[in-house]
Order: sequence, then C-alpha cells, then structure tokens
Amino acid sequence: MTEIACYGSHSATLKIDTGPDVAVDILFAHPRTRPSTSLHDALGLATLNTSTGIVLKTDERHETSMPGIYAAGDLANPAIPSVTTAIWQGAMAGIFAQQSMLT
Repeated sequence: MTEIACYGSHSATLKIDTGPDVAVDILFAHPRTRPSTSLHDALGLATLNTSTGIVLKTDERHETSMPGIYAAGDLANPAIPSVTTAIWQGAMAGIFAQQSMLT
C-alpha cells in the first residue's frame, strides 16, 4: 500500500502499488511494535521478529536473555497489546525479580 486517501468522514481509498485502488468504509491499523529506545541493543538483549514487530525474548518468568533483567507489556507480549495486560505482566515481572534476589 502506498497511500490512504480520505474522502469525507467515513470512507477512504487505499492506493495499492500492485493493483487497483480499494475503497473501504472502515479501516483498522495496527502499527508494528518496536522499542522506542536502543537500550535493549546496548544491553545485548535478545529480540524476536514477529508478525506484529520486534519483541524482547523473555521466559515464563518475564526474564530477558540477560539474567536479572525483566520485561513486560507490548514489547514482551505483542499478542495482547493492552494496558491491563501490561500492568499485570509488570506486577508479575516485579515479583519474579524480587524472588530472584532472595535466592
């Protein structure tokens, strides 16, 4: 797709470079997930390329490829991008991080 041309408040035309234009009444867009900084690169954290973008590789305890560093939210679980999920994962990552300091 090369362009989205809007016509009025409830319709659009998608300009597609490999075929004819497509008129739509509704359009949902999902931007690809990507880290907003390069901190993961500086730390050498493993990433995965998924159909929704780049994510940090974590285990079941939300620990990244570097022991002691935990991740949660959209960059750790792109399948469920929501604030509620990010809060829950952040709480769990915090619990697991605390547990790792006690052992």
